[in-house]
Amino acid sequence: MEAPHLTSLYEKYKTKGFTVLAVNGYDESRETVERCVERRKLTHPILLMGGKVASKQYLVNGYPTSYWIDREGRLLERSVGFGPGSEKKLEAKLVELLERFPAKR
Repeated sequence: MEAPHLTSLYEKYKTKGFTVLAVNGYDESRETVERCVERRKLTHPILLMGGKVASKQYLVNGYPTSYWIDREGRLLERSVGFGPGSEKKLEAKLVELLERFPAKR
């Protein structure tokens, strides 16, 4: 449910320094992920085979889990889950962070 909204935010704000790096934590095959990308018209990057890394290094225990990371690689916030109205919260958080950490020129 979250992926199309991530693409929308990525397309809308990428010129302001925002990027999305999605991780497929279910360790699905490249073909399965590519079908999903095509069907949902996703344009943001998606890393494959991230299940072990997500659970062991990043302590992901529920999907989706989102990390907000600044340009210096510092973790700002973490959120788990996505439901009705979450897309508005995601965009509001993004706008707030872009104002706090504007793109360097």
